[in-house]
Amino acid sequence: ERVVAMHRTGVKRTCWERSGGEKSSVNVTVTANVAPNGTVSSTSSSGDDPVVAKCIENQVRSWQFPAPGSSTTIQIPFKFVRQ
Repeated sequence: ERVVAMHRTGVKRTCWERSGGEKSSVNVTVTANVAPNGTVSSTSSSGDDPVVAKCIENQVRSWQFPAPGSSTTIQIPFKFVRQ
């Protein structure tokens, strides 16, 4: 959760605010497979804006998590609302 919290503002800025879409809010869930050493080995996403979802996926792929010791799958929900 600390890793996600650390990156959430950057993801919002990069993927949501720059998208300039018409939607007032977006919900995206990214599923990330974390390798035993903490790197993200693969990602997939679902949500109501495929462009924002793909952008978030690309961001999550570069994150480094604490090494879990074995492959782990995590779900990361993102909800952004225009002010």
